[in-house]
Amino acid sequence: MSVRNIIINLIKEKKNIRLDEFINHCLHKQDSYYLENNPIGENNDFVTAPEISQMFGEIIGSYILNYWLTN
Repeated sequence: MSVRNIIINLIKEKKNIRLDEFINHCLHKQDSYYLENNPIGENNDFVTAPEISQMFGEIIGSYILNYWLTN
């Protein structure tokens, strides 16, 4: 079963999933996007650099705070 279908079925079953669950499924399956491709870089899908926007750091900070408070 593809990662996409696993995630869709998980969402249908639970009605929602946490971001860390989603990320773990994306990173740890054999056909996952991040194992099959190299999405990071200037000419690829995205660049993770705080110089691009202040919002990048704010989103990461918000995620860490949310994760810390819920676990």
